[in-house]
Amino acid sequence: MKNRSVAIIGGGIFGLTTAWFCARLGHRVTVIEQSKVADGASGGVMGALSPHTPENWNPKKQFQLDSLLSAKDFWSEIEAISGRDVGYGRVGRLIPIPDQRAYQLAQMRAEYATTLWPSGYDWTVHPPGYRTDLIAEASAPYGVIADSLSARIQPRAACAALATALTKAGVEIYEGWPVTRLSPGNVIGANETLSADSIVVAAGHTSSDLIATITSPPTISGVKGQAALLKSDKLRDCPQIYANGIYIIPHADGTVAIGSTSENTWQSIAPDHRLDAILAKAHDICPALQSATCVDRWSGIRPRGLKPDPVLGPLPDQPWLFVATGGFKIGFGIAHHCGRLLANMIDGQAVELPAGFTIS
Repeated sequence: MKNRSVAIIGGGIFGLTTAWFCARLGHRVTVIEQSKVADGASGGVMGALSPHTPENWNPKKQFQLDSLLSAKDFWSEIEAISGRDVGYGRVGRLIPIPDQRAYQLAQMRAEYATTLWPSGYDWTVHPPGYRTDLIAEASAPYGVIADSLSARIQPRAACAALATALTKAGVEIYEGWPVTRLSPGNVIGANETLSADSIVVAAGHTSSDLIATITSPPTISGVKGQAALLKSDKLRDCPQIYANGIYIIPHADGTVAIGSTSENTWQSIAPDHRLDAILAKAHDICPALQSATCVDRWSGIRPRGLKPDPVLGPLPDQPWLFVATGGFKIGFGIAHHCGRLLANMIDGQAVELPAGFTIS
């Protein structure tokens, strides 16, 4: 099935990675973006690439682990081809332990990690007073977990590098090209129609609306997320911190991402007071942020399926039509793995996915 034409609707991380692997398989690929690359949820500031807790193992957790282990090689290739830095780094993660129950869970997970994670990657429990340069003692009265598997990436830089690599690979990227509806083998815009053998809808939380123009869509909702980007050289290349539902992610360029909220309802897409509350908590957790200055306040609508899993594969009654979205909160960590498998599906290869990822 080589040299098929593939149209991918959506210039976010799922659409771009799917385009990359389709091109690698020899297909003629076009990416169609209604605004500009990474203008939606993929244009955020966070970039946490972190594993699920090492317990109650299942296919989803294994899928994410495989993705995290292969991420360095994937992003190194994109950097080499594009000539652009994506901000990838396996910096690890610190998790303060707030109480006795959390301490007991941490010890149990440390034991599980020795068998569930590959050699060289640890979930280590440290006593109180560990890394007080990064975590306030009051936030970690029972110690600190340190995992060496977590990594980080800069989302905007990663998408820009992917777009450059795709262009060099001969993929056409149309920006400012809103799609109004679909028909078999056709992507229909306001002023023109693009034909393709296979069409992939990777339009984030709007994917269901677009698929509904031709068939019954999977359920994909939107969840508002707010985050901030601070400037602080004190934390450059330090481990990321996860505490009290908040991520603090130091990036290689001296910025620190703080976030994010998860809002099922909202009145405005713009950042608001809920982000202020997140920032206040982050300052309490990490005193080194006290002197940091805010350089960006971001908010966007992230796609979520019925469960917080990616939604991948062909539509049951439309074999030419595929969907690639979801991946709520873990999208950047698994996108390259999802893109590879979806490209294989389009190529006609047999693919095995965790049950929760498929379209029923």
